[in-house]
Amino acid sequence: MKRWWGLLLVTLLLAGLVAGCGGTKQPAAQGNGVTIEAGPGLKFTPKTVTIKVGTTVTWVNKDTMEHDAASGKVENGQVVLDGYFKSPLLKPGQKWSFTFDKPGTYPYVCTVPGHAQGGMVGEIVVTP
Repeated sequence: MKRWWGLLLVTLLLAGLVAGCGGTKQPAAQGNGVTIEAGPGLKFTPKTVTIKVGTTVTWVNKDTMEHDAASGKVENGQVVLDGYFKSPLLKPGQKWSFTFDKPGTYPYVCTVPGHAQGGMVGEIVVTP
């Protein structure tokens, strides 16, 4: 009987480890779009998404603090925006969407002071 419980415990632990090793979370499909979660914490999930031209990406703030998403990157510790897109500041629970109309690779950041430098960055890869 003890051996059965031990085997069950090992099986459950291994199942939990395998489930946690899924790597990057895939974007959630919603019609012709994907959803990216801002937070909790200083992260976007998934960090990178690959989409086709014409796809709408929706950022949803899942945190208790405000976040945004703006095309750009961190260079030498400074946020440098390129102006392709910029959401308003999103309060917890708010959403904002943008439709990508041309192929390319678009890095983006949260522009709240310190967030991008803390790792809140992502990338959208748009294919034809």
